[in-house]
Amino acid sequence: MTPSQERQIMKNVKALIAANEALDKKQGEDIAALKKKVKELEKKISMIPHLPKKPGA
Repeated sequence: MTPSQERQIMKNVKALIAANEALDKKQGEDIAALKKKVKELEKKISMIPHLPKKPGA
């Protein structure tokens, strides 16, 4: 393998790592948004008098 090929491979690996980290961050943000939405829905459900506060309660 030539030094040029090695440099290209390292460049590709670094790009893949960066893309993976960006994806992890985005998924973390998505999960946080979903958790917030679940809390909002649980609060709305708890305001309905004849239902238990949480499913299975």
